[in-house]
Amino acid sequence: MQIKGIAVIDTEAYDILPKAENGNRLFINAFSVDNKLTPIHNIVNGISYPKFFVVKRGNANRIADEFIKALKQKGVFVSEVNGSVYSYSGINQTIGQPKEILITNALKLFKEDTRMKAASIITAVLLILVVGLAGCGDDQRAKKQLPKALQACELLTRAQLEAVIGEVFGETGPNTHQEREDYWMSSCSYYSEVKSIRAGLLIRPNLGQGGAEGLALLEAELKETFGQAYKLEPVEGVGESAGWEASGKQLTIFQGPYILILSAAGPTITDGESLELSKKLVDTVLAKLPD
Repeated sequence: MQIKGIAVIDTEAYDILPKAENGNRLFINAFSVDNKLTPIHNIVNGISYPKFFVVKRGNANRIADEFIKALKQKGVFVSEVNGSVYSYSGINQTIGQPKEILITNALKLFKEDTRMKAASIITAVLLILVVGLAGCGDDQRAKKQLPKALQACELLTRAQLEAVIGEVFGETGPNTHQEREDYWMSSCSYYSEVKSIRAGLLIRPNLGQGGAEGLALLEAELKETFGQAYKLEPVEGVGESAGWEASGKQLTIFQGPYILILSAAGPTITDGESLELSKKLVDTVLAKLPD
């Protein structure tokens, strides 16, 4: 069984099932009907090999940890979705359930040949829009040189956040840094308990168009996926081009061979304040990018 494109699995519901059922049912839903193998064995054997995998987790549990570990070992890009973001109670959050809105939206973002165009994953610890290879086909990928992989947690540090925002922050994760031959991405997130401010950065290579054209293409892709109401408001004076997504309080910046997505938000912070904080943080991040 070969899973193409993106796969999403819900581990949250398994916390309420009898433990004896967990491994088998999760395995069957995500991979195949053979319940004698573990998820790790199945991935290693290449039975299922998605391009991008989203693990929806509730409480910390062994099954989610096994999935994440095994997928990362195979070089698959993995993101985690906190269970509180979605209210699904079913256990079939896999690519085999096309009517689920999370799956439907994800599938729209992938071509039939499984090349990633874009992916949107919302996490509870940091609302980050993970834009995949928007507008970038195979020929473009071959011609465009991959820039050096950068560490998000080195570009946006706790000290930077505390200096700009004036609050004490701690790392919250899940922080991610994944590389493969033709792509990489890195993310880092922080949380301040006093004002419940969540802040973080995701950086990836830009393998498509840059500048204003790249921003326009990105917005068009997102409108196609999430509806015409979705809008990236242009932000002047930030990077080569930048757009603000108000509902997610996310600032997307095109700068040289990189795309950065930055967020600084909280229940006591208005949209305008969130944008201004993000712009201030971007200045400190862009200063660290290679020439």
